[in-house]
Amino acid sequence: PNADTDVKRAIQYAAANGIGIAVRTGGHAYSGTSSTSSNNIQLDLIGAYNDWDYDAQTGLLRLGISYSLLEFNTRLRQAGLFMPTGQCYNVHVGGHVQTGGYGQLARAFGLFSDQIVSFEIFLADGTKKTVAVDSAVQADKDLFFAVLGGGPGNYGIVTHVTIRPRKDADHKYSRAYKYVIPYDPSLDHGVLVQLFDLVREWENAPGDYDFCFTVASAE
Repeated sequence: PNADTDVKRAIQYAAANGIGIAVRTGGHAYSGTSSTSSNNIQLDLIGAYNDWDYDAQTGLLRLGISYSLLEFNTRLRQAGLFMPTGQCYNVHVGGHVQTGGYGQLARAFGLFSDQIVSFEIFLADGTKKTVAVDSAVQADKDLFFAVLGGGPGNYGIVTHVTIRPRKDADHKYSRAYKYVIPYDPSLDHGVLVQLFDLVREWENAPGDYDFCFTVASAE
């Protein structure tokens, strides 16, 4: 239920033996930041931190980084809450927030990382500390913004994040529409051209309107 002891032991072992640590929380990492080679350590936190503590008075949610985005969004929905996140549901919170947290609601609500108030992190010397966006120490502020976009494990091992999720009730007129069109050579390519033109002109679109357009190939 609490992997702190094991995480600290891994850090101490790595430091004593001069080896590296790659951190994995499930899902995928396009840049390979969750992978390692040779005799280094891959620290898999996929089932390590599943805390969930929502305070309705403050509107803050403290959660462990081991939730997949599917699990995370499901629990939020059950509580009448939501967050701007990515669409790859097998990605986990830990990796997502440390690479910015880009998602389909970014234009209206910002990135996932923009919603983070603080996070808990193990540093390279094995100490654990809480780092907040409004930390009094400048070095902690620098660490806060470095971690939220610098890649999982580059600055330490994040175990928990505290966020301020949005409330469904505050956005009752929001709508989403998703449609999948199987490609056909006879398809009117003028439609694709119009979509590409829309993307080019996107900076002039209303700030609370989001649009995602994907072309993919498959068997």
